[in-house]
Amino acid sequence: MDKNYSNLSFDDVSYEVANLKQINLYLTKRIVLNFLKFFLKYSIRDIYIKSLVEAYSPKIVISHNMEGYAYRIKYLCNKIYCITYQHSFFYENEKDFYSKNFKDKACDLFISYHPDDTKFLSKLIKSRFIALGSIKNNEIVLEKNINRKIPLLLISEFRRNPSKLHYKKQIELCLYVKEFAKRKNIIPHVALSANRSDKDRYNLLKEELKFFKKYLDDFKWNKEDSFVTANKANLNICLTSNMGIELLSRGYKTIFFNLIGDSDHTQVNPYLIKKKPEYFFIKLSKEEIIAKLNYFFDLKSHDWSKESNYLKNSIPFDERNIYFKKEIKKILKNIKNE
Repeated sequence: MDKNYSNLSFDDVSYEVANLKQINLYLTKRIVLNFLKFFLKYSIRDIYIKSLVEAYSPKIVISHNMEGYAYRIKYLCNKIYCITYQHSFFYENEKDFYSKNFKDKACDLFISYHPDDTKFLSKLIKSRFIALGSIKNNEIVLEKNINRKIPLLLISEFRRNPSKLHYKKQIELCLYVKEFAKRKNIIPHVALSANRSDKDRYNLLKEELKFFKKYLDDFKWNKEDSFVTANKANLNICLTSNMGIELLSRGYKTIFFNLIGDSDHTQVNPYLIKKKPEYFFIKLSKEEIIAKLNYFFDLKSHDWSKESNYLKNSIPFDERNIYFKKEIKKILKNIKNE
């Protein structure tokens, strides 16, 4: 119900992707009947959603939590099994938003990023919870044992209307990367926000390139999915990117500059702050940062895997969503046997 934000696919299960942004004229008769029956109880939008779901007659509905369709459908069509999955991690300062918008919601199954997220969300949402990491990240299959020909990749967090603090720290990060690249005699690459499918609608490319030309000077970028680019990188660098924590869950060398969190403690990465690994840079001088970047830049991948403890510092990674899809088949089997 979220236009398949995570590009989920199933081999042995029949599925459809619903687009609630388009009006389906095929539903006209059903909408009229539901309007006459529920016009005093539901909004026009809810009547349309109910009519659409009834037309599809699914056994299971899936949606990420920011769209929230699975919650609504559970209310409108109680007999349908509704699954919600977590869209991205959230900071301490976003918990009020979650409490306000998701309190007393309900679904049958919620897939959270992390057990800590389950602890918080389970106080708001009535559901069974499983922590499986990022469904979107899990679904992406990348080539194994690839040549890491990109020396350093900066994960862009460029937005059209960022906060003053976020904009300032993006510039600061660029200056650190620029200095390090100069000392190493390398050209950094940038994984542009404009290349990410979920950011397409913002048309950021011209503005984003202008920003990095101004503050990074010499850099390269590829017109391809950012995860494909990151798979070729020796070292990935970010401020506090959701993509960054997804790459870390895959075991990729990923460095986090806690520049925003150093200035505003409500915007610290909720997973890395617990153990504060060496690749989570907290209140360091310029020379300390350069020294650490040198260390991780030269660190071999197998040594990174041994010492980073990334499995304990990030979110779970379930490549191809194998566990999630097994759970769906189990649910369908149970529904059939009822």
